[in-house]
Amino acid sequence: MALELSFCEIERLINEIGEFHTYFSRTYYESAKKYNLKTTQVRDVSSGENGIKFMLDLMLYIRKAGETLIPIPINYDSKRVEFRLRVKQPESAINKIYHYKLTHEDGKIPLQKCLNDLVGFRIIIDSSFSYDDIKEYIEQSPRIKVPLMKIYVRKDYDEEGKLSYIGVHAYFKSGNNSFFPWELQIWKGVDEQSNEFSHTQYKAKREYISWADSYEKESEKS
Repeated sequence: MALELSFCEIERLINEIGEFHTYFSRTYYESAKKYNLKTTQVRDVSSGENGIKFMLDLMLYIRKAGETLIPIPINYDSKRVEFRLRVKQPESAINKIYHYKLTHEDGKIPLQKCLNDLVGFRIIIDSSFSYDDIKEYIEQSPRIKVPLMKIYVRKDYDEEGKLSYIGVHAYFKSGNNSFFPWELQIWKGVDEQSNEFSHTQYKAKREYISWADSYEKESEKS
């Protein structure tokens, strides 16, 4: 059955992503500075000397992730699924920190909830199953050997209350609060166009401020 074959491919890719995450994170943090991303909040690293040090560490992580992951050939059956990988741009990650600082009580939110998609993967399948079914299948699969930090069905709505985005989101952190989470999105092919449009609209509407401007303002206060 084609659907079962697609799900087998999802299981295999989830295991491969989880193994990549563990290997890369352990290797990277043999020499890099560690932060407890569950207890450290955005407000702790978005200003002053701590902010500068963290931003430099963040940019190093992104650069190393790009150098390590982008060249790796990930084998998958293109007849069953479509698969994509991207590493977040440094400016986008830094702007996201300041967006969360502005919209979450001056940054009272754990870093692992803000920077949970520095590395992102997307699987697109043709399926008649619901997203809840896909999520449940993943949660109950005995063939998935890697731990997931979180998995849920994400739904976004437009200003008129209509569903504009839907997909399964899963996160990997290899059971370690010092490792930046990676994100996996699973979409159905019928939702690809509307989901892409929703992403574009979201980026256009989000009001970011630059790190340089923000740091300058913080410095003036101190």
